[in-house]
Amino acid sequence: MSALPPIAALLRQDNGTFRIEQVNSDQLIARTLGNVGNEWNYYGAADFNGDGVSDFLLQRTQTVNLGSMVNDWHE
Repeated sequence: MSALPPIAALLRQDNGTFRIEQVNSDQLIARTLGNVGNEWNYYGAADFNGDGVSDFLLQRTQTVNLGSMVNDWHE
């Protein structure tokens, strides 16, 4: 009988903390990744930049005021 592949889940707490939990055979391995604001939504994981490492894709749902181009930005 061959071993089952590891199972992983990405979890997010109400305070914005991301955590990965992986079950491999009879072991649970958990890693806390960090915290982002709740205005960020998780959209997926893949190797987006081609470096061989999985990346997370997040999108911010709130509009951010970067200032007025006429009054606040200078060359």
